Amino acid sequence: MIIKPSNKINSKLLYDDIKENYLKFFLDQNFINKYIGDDFVVHDGPPYANGELHIGHKFNKTIKDIILRYKILQKFKVEIVYGFDCHGLPIENNVKEKLRKEGRTNISVQEFREECRKYADYYINIHKQQIEQNFFIHKKTHYETKS
Repeated sequence: MIIKPSNKINSKLLYDDIKENYLKFFLDQNFINKYIGDDFVVHDGPPYANGELHIGHKFNKTIKDIILRYKILQKFKVEIVYGFDCHGLPIENNVKEKLRKEGRTNISVQEFREECRKYADYYINIHKQQIEQNFFIHKKTHYETKS
């Protein structure tokens, strides 16, 4: 015999409400930094800042998120420092392709570097937004590797 509830619950609304209250409680109340125990610092990264986070990034960050929550429950003072890899071929190749499509093939090295910086900054901001939306612990501080 299967017993079903007599009222219908909109799970999407319930999830949004729970998530909002959860974040308000833990982040607005500065719950993370209230413990005076030993420090537990994680350096996360660096993913290349050349596209949006994919399922591999999200899986990796979910595992770290679980560990950090566990450490908070053990009364550790938890800190995470995000890093972004902003140099090298992935970004340069994407910028070269973008410039080629725009018909800008003859630019100086300085202009090319500036285009790479803009491209990396754009995706760093996207990564930070996605991290804040999807993971419990996020910080405003991060490091970037740029040349």
